[in-house]
Amino acid sequence: MRRLIFVLALSCAALAHGQSVSDYLAARKQQHIVQPTSAQALRQVEGPAIVEVQGVVQGSFKSGSVTSLMIQLDNGDTQLVDCKGDLPEWLGNGEVRARLLLRVNRDDSYAQMTATLLMAAPEDDLAKVDEAYWRKEAAVAKKRQEKQQKSRNGRGAALASRGGSAMYGWIGRARPRNEYRLNTNFDPKVVDQYTRYVLSRNPRLGYAKAQEITYAILSFSYEYGVDARLVVAILIVESDFDPNSTSRAGAMGLGQLMPATAAWMRVRDPYDATDNLHGMVKLLRTHLTQYRAMTGENFESLRLALAAYNAGEGAVRRHGGVPPYRETQAYVQRVIQIYESLIPANERTG
Repeated sequence: MRRLIFVLALSCAALAHGQSVSDYLAARKQQHIVQPTSAQALRQVEGPAIVEVQGVVQGSFKSGSVTSLMIQLDNGDTQLVDCKGDLPEWLGNGEVRARLLLRVNRDDSYAQMTATLLMAAPEDDLAKVDEAYWRKEAAVAKKRQEKQQKSRNGRGAALASRGGSAMYGWIGRARPRNEYRLNTNFDPKVVDQYTRYVLSRNPRLGYAKAQEITYAILSFSYEYGVDARLVVAILIVESDFDPNSTSRAGAMGLGQLMPATAAWMRVRDPYDATDNLHGMVKLLRTHLTQYRAMTGENFESLRLALAAYNAGEGAVRRHGGVPPYRETQAYVQRVIQIYESLIPANERTG
């Protein structure tokens, strides 16, 4: 209860009297919040809760002593947020990207959610803080993974020397904490073809690991209705099939999932090939479905899905299409080129 009172005390009145980014971070820490709640998760909130959201404050209007803000979330949803008190100037002047701590409540899944503003901070300031946080978390996770891998390799070598490698064949490689039942009923020729292709991209994997990755690609692509060749094209551009890859920004594993994205997709070990691929294909399916519904066109929805995978849904929404970032435009073009090269001529349309 103390944490709740602490945040409530720093509500709209505090905003109007010089609440700083440090104050916002302190309040967020008190609530054990490390990332914004996604728009999808916000739809599922029932009962009272304190959440952080990110979006664009599009405008405000006042009714009596209550000021209401119109917030556009990163998936395009809008949310009215009430504030009892004066708003700071930066929050009330035109469109501005912001993070907001909200006290929300929904009686049940059919009721309309109410939201009251507790604190706010500019998105640009919070993005820098979050990037540093997740980069640190990624570094810690990678060190932990490397330590665990060395331990597993040591146990595996010891067992192998005693003739136990067949019984304990999983030791020496990452075992996912999530249990996935991979489909192994694919045409053996197809499996071998994919495996050898994966191995040609990263020979250090060895045939067994490349085959494990192949089964995960084929299984999750089938499960989520995504072309496995598209998944392969993305993996080439993201990590070139290096399960231990970590980018300078902290993206991890085969599909280069950022920590927040991995958490959203319920990936527990981003450096485990199967766990990472499940989150990656699930995320890709989410983007493809969203943009297919918006555009009604397959190729454009593919371009937007790839742009969202690279730069985030918010960037795609803000720019009304593929963002004008050189990196993102090159990314989309390269993935599509590789994808098309993997499709036989007799399957191409136009």
